[in-house]
Amino acid sequence: MNTLIVHPKDKSTNVFKSIYSNENDYKVIKGQLFKNELCELIQSHFRTIFIGHGTSRGLSNLDLFKYKGEYIIDHHCKHVLKRSNQNIYLWCYANRFIKNNHLKGIFTGMFISDLQEAKQYNIEKVKKKEIDASNVFFSQTLASCINKNNKIIYSKVISEYSLFAKDNKVAKFNVQNIFINI
Repeated sequence: MNTLIVHPKDKSTNVFKSIYSNENDYKVIKGQLFKNELCELIQSHFRTIFIGHGTSRGLSNLDLFKYKGEYIIDHHCKHVLKRSNQNIYLWCYANRFIKNNHLKGIFTGMFISDLQEAKQYNIEKVKKKEIDASNVFFSQTLASCINKNNKIIYSKVISEYSLFAKDNKVAKFNVQNIFINI
């Protein structure tokens, strides 16, 4: 599948590399592009998977791209993003970005991936190893079906991550914050 990965280089989201690390034909962008160059790449791919930190306004730049704005993916990109309903948006509050820009795909709301976020959302007595286990399970599950269409991906991720969530309170929180709009 003609897939682009936009994953601004950040060690706090390294665990999510396993989503795409076994796919040698994926083009991975970690930074060093202008926004218009990135938009051209998105347009030339069937699916783009966005991974990183963000808000309802977009995917954070983290000063890794040649564009100096706060977000490398924002409302200025919506015309390019609208052409595919197979994109996947994995950052906190991507759900608001999707709604505000009338986009389609798989996306997350608040997604706990570290201790600070767990504390912020009152996940009590959680240990780093539980967060890590949740991140790894989610990533491996998504990786196992990443070349399928979004309906199949969503169904598999929700089904398997929900079972895992029975014994992991971070996954229990996160699984409620994974959405699809097709």
